[in-house]
Amino acid sequence: MTRPLALTLALLLYAPAALSAQAQQEAPPPVLSISSYVCPQSALGEIRENYEKYTMPVERALVQEGKLVGSGIFFHAWSDEWNFNYYRVASGLDALFAAVAEVGRRVNEANPELANQPGPFAACTAHKDNIYFMGPTTGNDG
Repeated sequence: MTRPLALTLALLLYAPAALSAQAQQEAPPPVLSISSYVCPQSALGEIRENYEKYTMPVERALVQEGKLVGSGIFFHAWSDEWNFNYYRVASGLDALFAAVAEVGRRVNEANPELANQPGPFAACTAHKDNIYFMGPTTGNDG
């Protein structure tokens, strides 16, 4: 009788740890969103200024609030015609979509004069979006 009782207690103690480990393994990975544009070289300075003035402060706030892991822009140095790129890193797809909506809402609310104006990418001739699940990184784990 004591042996089955001990086995039952051991299983009860082990099950939550096993389920917790399984839940941790199944947590969705962070996501990386990259929006790429083909823009005239002459427009890149204005696009950068627009990002720094309007979008970057909002995204910094979202990072501080824990709603976004990070974001930024990067420019073509040597490659193909996709010469301007804008990235966001979020804890998951839902967090990414919520952050994108929140950035738009906050930028529009803080800058009503931008309504009905051509956006910073009006001079660009092509645009594409990609979302990736993050894999192993060399970044700081702790």
